[in-house]
Amino acid sequence: MEKQLVEGRWYKTTMGSYFKFREIRDKIIRASEYFIYDDYSKLEKDGNFGYASENNYTSINISEITKLLPLNHPDLKKKSSKLFIF
Repeated sequence: MEKQLVEGRWYKTTMGSYFKFREIRDKIIRASEYFIYDDYSKLEKDGNFGYASENNYTSINISEITKLLPLNHPDLKKKSSKLFIF
């Protein structure tokens, strides 16, 4: 089964964290931004979210985290993304 990650899209891990996908580097999912599941009040930058081959994430609608993002966050505006298939 083919999996897809879209650059710039937000995902939720099975542990309840949220991350914005940036790239796959050395088979590891890299995030440009993320919220840790136990502290949604803090938006972090640049993180790892496990091997791309693991199924530990699901794509979410941005509305699920809109209340967590700062009012001036660029993701509250529409933009295009790149698709990664592996």
